Amino acid sequence: MNQGRCAIRSLLLGIMLLLTACGEAQLVAVRSQGQQGALFPAVQGGGNYVQISKATATITLSASSQLFISFSATGWVTPLDTGSTFAPPLFIQCQVDGNPCPVGTSPSVPFLYPIQHQGDACCDYDTRTYTWVVDGVPAGTHTITMWGQFGQPSLAKVATISDWSLVVGTAGRSGARRMRTYQVAFEGDTKQIRDVPGPEAAH
Repeated sequence: MNQGRCAIRSLLLGIMLLLTACGEAQLVAVRSQGQQGALFPAVQGGGNYVQISKATATITLSASSQLFISFSATGWVTPLDTGSTFAPPLFIQCQVDGNPCPVGTSPSVPFLYPIQHQGDACCDYDTRTYTWVVDGVPAGTHTITMWGQFGQPSLAKVATISDWSLVVGTAGRSGARRMRTYQVAFEGDTKQIRDVPGPEAAH
């Protein structure tokens, strides 16, 4: 029995440990005040993106980081025809320092709001939310802005958003995870640990 235990303890074991060294987490939140909504008249082909007033956040990073940018807004669409039952989407774009946040191959995200007919008393509105994940944002101060674009004037007059919120967060330093290898050898009753620095694991 003892010989078996010694044989097992004499094996050389390789143990991989992942050590994470993150910078300080941050969270910046901005919300609409009063009637700080936005109107987006329908333009053929969508036209240029229109900045949503005051939907702006600034964050200062001490190291390269991954940003999480979440935008929520309550809205509705005013149709061109009172009998219309189809509402085209309002396209929302996030920008970091003037550059669109990546959404696959698209520069924006569709927020599909319900139709609100003139004279409707209640509830023809809804809330939409999307969170962008932006990798590799370098150290320094960065400005996040929100933009909207609304097309198909043959179907609708205008898209409106009222209450909204913009939340920007970072979990810390991107690419700061380091991997170290510890080789543990058991020789009899003696345990020897040798620290072998491993490569950085970029994320």
